[in-house]
Amino acid sequence: MNSTCPSSNKVSTVVHHSVALPTCRVYLLVMRRPVSLWAFSITLLSLLIIPATVSEAEAAEQASDSGLHGNVRSVEVTITNYSWQNGQWRTASPLLQLSETFDEQGRLATRTTYRGDRRREQYSEYSYHDTGVVRTVSIRRYDYNGNPTNHQLTEYRADGALMSDVITTVDDRVTSRRTRIDLDDGYKLVLRNYNNKGEITYREETQFDTHRRVIQEMRRNVDYSSRSLRRYIYNNEGQLLTVTHQLGGNEQGSWEYLYNDNGKLQEIVHLDPNGSRWSTRTYLYNSVGVLREEQAEHVDLNGLEHLWNYNFDLHGNLIRQTYSQAYTDFKVETTNEHDDGNRIIWSRVSDTLGEPAVVTEHRYDESGQAIRMRRDEKGIITGFSAEFTYDSEGRMILSRRYNQNGDWQSGIRHVYDSRGNQIEESTLNADGSYQTQTTYDHEYDNHSNWTRLTRLVSNNAGEDYARIHQNTTRRITYYD
Repeated sequence: MNSTCPSSNKVSTVVHHSVALPTCRVYLLVMRRPVSLWAFSITLLSLLIIPATVSEAEAAEQASDSGLHGNVRSVEVTITNYSWQNGQWRTASPLLQLSETFDEQGRLATRTTYRGDRRREQYSEYSYHDTGVVRTVSIRRYDYNGNPTNHQLTEYRADGALMSDVITTVDDRVTSRRTRIDLDDGYKLVLRNYNNKGEITYREETQFDTHRRVIQEMRRNVDYSSRSLRRYIYNNEGQLLTVTHQLGGNEQGSWEYLYNDNGKLQEIVHLDPNGSRWSTRTYLYNSVGVLREEQAEHVDLNGLEHLWNYNFDLHGNLIRQTYSQAYTDFKVETTNEHDDGNRIIWSRVSDTLGEPAVVTEHRYDESGQAIRMRRDEKGIITGFSAEFTYDSEGRMILSRRYNQNGDWQSGIRHVYDSRGNQIEESTLNADGSYQTQTTYDHEYDNHSNWTRLTRLVSNNAGEDYARIHQNTTRRITYYD
């Protein structure tokens, strides 16, 4: 076993398989009624200023795999929250516990989660092929009273391919079964759901060819009252040519994919059942085959045409994008400028609603870390700005936000110990006092693994004073 147990040792138990239509980009849903740009542009800086939060379950899993050293046999994580009420600590949320064991190769062997009163919630076991690939994942789930409810057993081949995934009740009644069926020209993944009488109520098939490409997707109820069928057709070079869609036996439209002489995707056309165009995406390339422009056009159910246009530089950076609505004057345009490291340094967003353009400036230090961000309107500092400070190890120690007058408005301060663990995070007011102060205290064992993490959150708002206290303990055992 290595000296650490990296997060890659964690085994994903997600076995649901789905295939989406090929697309080159995820687009924002744009409503017919134009919306102010400020709602979109304010998001980035708020993410930099406001700390993210995670659930206790996520925090427990992160803690169980947080920088473990040594030949670890097992880790047991316990999280307890308290609140300060009427001069004393009170339990604010139930205790949560996660227990994991590892084999001598550092691979996850079992995982158990408990509710606050130690009633088991889920128990998982993992086995592996000789190559180290997961062989089986067995998951047993329990109700609120700790009684078993169902068992899920997932089996994989030595190459990692799914073989079967079966969910049964405590009395061994099958409720869901997904299996792989090998064919001469490929294979199928077949999902069947069953009712209390053991009758199939829902069936889903995804068929693949010998190159593991999806060639058909079918979903239907047992009585065919709802049936969806998609077929995928490829050319001899393996490029997707056509996708057709039927619902209830009726044609719902199709997608056609066209390529240029160099084999690059040139156009995607979405046709309605009558062969009329619903949407089109066009891709244009420069002389060396680098994407330089992408155009998208969509006609909604009301007949309004939505138009997008994206322009890229030789490095693939988005330098200009526009959105407009046909037959209206509404238009949104964003232009970006990048430095030699392909980092964005200027961004300008404007529209035709009469609002001032939003201009955002980004600055970086020699090591590439963001040190300044400024948001203006029409080149005048009427928005806000932020500055970021790092220590010698490259860790952010202070982020400051300034208002439109250049006055310090708020900030976040981070303090670390000699081991690199954060021991303080404070949100600051303009006068330097804290709004919220979070302190972390670590206790370590002889293997330099922390065994206790105490988190104290203090909110100071005038006369109101509230505290939230959280203890996370790790009981770690070792093979040596």
